[in-house]
Amino acid sequence: MPTQKDYNSISDSYLILLQTARELFAEHGFHNTTIRMISKQANVNVAAVNYYFRTKENLYFEVFQDAFKSLYASFEDTVHEVSNDTTWREAIDKWLSFVLTLFLSDDPQYSLVRQIVAHERSTPSQLCRNLYDEFFIPVVNTLRDLLMMATHDLNGVEFRAFYLSILGQCTSYINRASPWDEFLIEKSIPRNEWIEIIKEQIKQNIFARCSYKPKNTN
Repeated sequence: MPTQKDYNSISDSYLILLQTARELFAEHGFHNTTIRMISKQANVNVAAVNYYFRTKENLYFEVFQDAFKSLYASFEDTVHEVSNDTTWREAIDKWLSFVLTLFLSDDPQYSLVRQIVAHERSTPSQLCRNLYDEFFIPVVNTLRDLLMMATHDLNGVEFRAFYLSILGQCTSYINRASPWDEFLIEKSIPRNEWIEIIKEQIKQNIFARCSYKPKNTN
């Protein structure tokens, strides 16, 4: 499989295979997608899949890596940017925007990833633990770290309940297959407006409960 330093010279076949695999994994999940299906739809020889990725597992992992490195790149330093209540609130807004857009947007760059994650939750692949550690945990740990900056009065159990309640409000939108869309999506307004409304509701829940306070402040 190509290394990071090879990305500038990756062939068209590699990129086509990656995009085709993302679409098929999103539609069928890991278990029901085969290398032959991917190569046929991509109009690329099976040997090319073996050359670039060697196994379906490697290709699947690369699909996640390719998606998350672009979606999460501008977000991963959010916690380190917090220095006061204003920047903390901005970071909370940024996190919610990222996650709700990932789960609610119909833009293919988000919706395909959401569908793959939904498959992984309902019918986990053998890579589930690796994907969980590599991609899911960094995202949710960012929320955890942000909330910890404003909830010093909670004990461990209380904090976990609060943290998971916020996370649950966001992840409830991951299962978007029909008929769930009828319940989860407001069709009378543009999707970006619906995302903003949901985000504001969740922010109000957070900000009503807590605000940023340096840990060493009395």
